[in-house]
Amino acid sequence: MTSKKFLSELSGTIKADPHLILQLNEAPQEDSAITDVYPPFHSALSKSTRWPGILLWRRPDEPLFFPLPAENTEDAIYWIFSRAGHLATMPGDLLTHDYLDAFPSCRIDSGSRLTLLHVSDTHIGCKQSIERIVRVKELLKDYMNRNQGDSSIVFLLSETSCRHRTRTT
Repeated sequence: MTSKKFLSELSGTIKADPHLILQLNEAPQEDSAITDVYPPFHSALSKSTRWPGILLWRRPDEPLFFPLPAENTEDAIYWIFSRAGHLATMPGDLLTHDYLDAFPSCRIDSGSRLTLLHVSDTHIGCKQSIERIVRVKELLKDYMNRNQGDSSIVFLLSETSCRHRTRTT
């Protein structure tokens, strides 16, 4: 994944323009914090347990993340980039489906992963709670749309009421 020779060969095979390939010089040795992330990168970050992978997008609201298999990694990379030009004419979910058919070891059963979403301090019953609930609902819908099918999701609600008593549901 960090080979300059492989990157050079790969660049010569890509037909889709424009394109940008970001490649690390070496694998990171320590953790980093990432803030203010460009929207398509959220898709790859939410699938960090499936890295390494390739992130493609035609529009910022339609990112596609392709996890790479441990075996035949170069074949998978060539497969993805040889079809990247198809994004202009075919739905991204169809390309993803075709990729997972070609490389079935990259499939993940959503039941094998669990995501806990914790919502707190909406102050249900207070005047401001309606605004907060509407905003929380928008955020949750956005999260669900971005991470559809990646894991089973359980919502946790811990609430401080207007009287400042804490309840957990």
